[in-house]
Amino acid sequence: MAKIAGVILSAGEGSRMGSIPKALLTLKGRPFIEIIFQNMSLAGIDNIYTVLGYHGDIIKSHLSMKKETILINHTPELGQLSSLHVAIKHMVPEVSAIMVTLVDLPLIKVTTYSNLLKEWSRKPDMIYIPVCNGKRGHPVIFPKKFFPELLNTPPDHGARAVVHNNRDSVIKYEYDDPGIYTDIDTKEDYNNISTLYLS
Repeated sequence: MAKIAGVILSAGEGSRMGSIPKALLTLKGRPFIEIIFQNMSLAGIDNIYTVLGYHGDIIKSHLSMKKETILINHTPELGQLSSLHVAIKHMVPEVSAIMVTLVDLPLIKVTTYSNLLKEWSRKPDMIYIPVCNGKRGHPVIFPKKFFPELLNTPPDHGARAVVHNNRDSVIKYEYDDPGIYTDIDTKEDYNNISTLYLS
């Protein structure tokens, strides 16, 4: 039976946030990283890996998810794909795909995770990307057959290069979930979202 693992990329410096670890920003008292982990778990993903880099020790000291596997990217300055490389290299053989999301996207609905999971189970060799209002977002599912190409892609090219090179293997699904692209990069973004969710 095909098995999927979740990957939360949380190695960034958060420079536009004033070098505050975005993983520990909260909504209704819950850290972003904990919200994402729980939503992935509720969707049915048992194995979830978090890749840390900048602020790694601080974030680890606040984590309470016992099942979580924490990985460290020692070169986070190389970008998100370098963190994905770390995750792929630590995947156990029975994992046949990874569902990847970013720690600054805490508003993704549980149903988006679970529906993508259902779609993937029908055609597990395809790349899956959610779309809302014409915008692509996360989480993105990469099957195992694309792991070598992801690992061989230079970090500065990003995972988008693999998507671009395999357009015939990409399935995009429309969801009513602006959370897939509502990334929280700045203090203004965070204040706006916090006000919205506390009102």
